[in-house]
Amino acid sequence: MIRINLLPEERERRPRFRLPRLSTFALLLLLLVLLGTWWTYLTVRNSRLEAEVRRLDEEIALLRPKVQQVEALRSRIEQARRREALLRRLEQAVFPWDHVLEEVRALTPKDVWLTNLASDERGNVTIGGFGLSYAAVARFIANLEASPSFHEVDLGGSQKQQIAGRSVVNFTLTCRLATFQASKEASGQ
Repeated sequence: MIRINLLPEERERRPRFRLPRLSTFALLLLLLVLLGTWWTYLTVRNSRLEAEVRRLDEEIALLRPKVQQVEALRSRIEQARRREALLRRLEQAVFPWDHVLEEVRALTPKDVWLTNLASDERGNVTIGGFGLSYAAVARFIANLEASPSFHEVDLGGSQKQQIAGRSVVNFTLTCRLATFQASKEASGQ
């Protein structure tokens, strides 16, 4: 085979571009310096961040008691608000029981005595007691029915008993307070 070189002589003689060994060494040295600088920067930055974390941990430790105090104050404030709301509800639900008891006392005949008087939140009253006779108990029921303060008077039960050698009538009755219902309607509940 025959080789024919058509390139001019000048081009043929030029050597290919090669990096001199000195520039390769300089490049490697520069790369090592850059890596060292980067590593030093990261180490310094990491130590600064660790110092900042330690400082913040100390600050948190100093603030922790204050935070606990604030939480305790919040708890006390919430308790005070609940108590205040309860007191407001109680103030709104105040009912003139002294008037009711005075009314019951005035309506009770001399030969009847009461042993029990209970009420619920809806104004239903349960009255228990003794009378010297069924007629005395009937007078008490009639007095309650005639009163504008009591409605729906109902005798729950009565029976004769012997107490200290005397015959008495034990009774239980229920009724509804009219003033309680009116005060509930007035307060909007």
